[in-house]
Amino acid sequence: MNGSVKVAFSRNPVHDSTFHTLNGSVDLYFASNPDADLNLNTLHGGVYADFDVTTLPMTVKGENLNSRMIYRSGGEMKVRAGKGGPQLSLHTLNGSIRLHSKGA
Repeated sequence: MNGSVKVAFSRNPVHDSTFHTLNGSVDLYFASNPDADLNLNTLHGGVYADFDVTTLPMTVKGENLNSRMIYRSGGEMKVRAGKGGPQLSLHTLNGSIRLHSKGA
């Protein structure tokens, strides 16, 4: 809950996984550039990756403010690494998300 999450894969994941902390960063260390779909969520932090990702379509909430529509993602981002694959969900409120690759 109040600390960083650090996960090092000896082989890239082939099953869906979730990693969560409230006050800390989330670091994933992949064995090589992964093939995965990632759901990334941080409110007070950045997202960093050692490899290329492609954004995936997502729904954003709109609200009417003074006759203008304002759209917010709520800190959520959906991306695809490589060819896509297992769904990896990473969540933190106060911290960064970092994706590392030994193949990079």
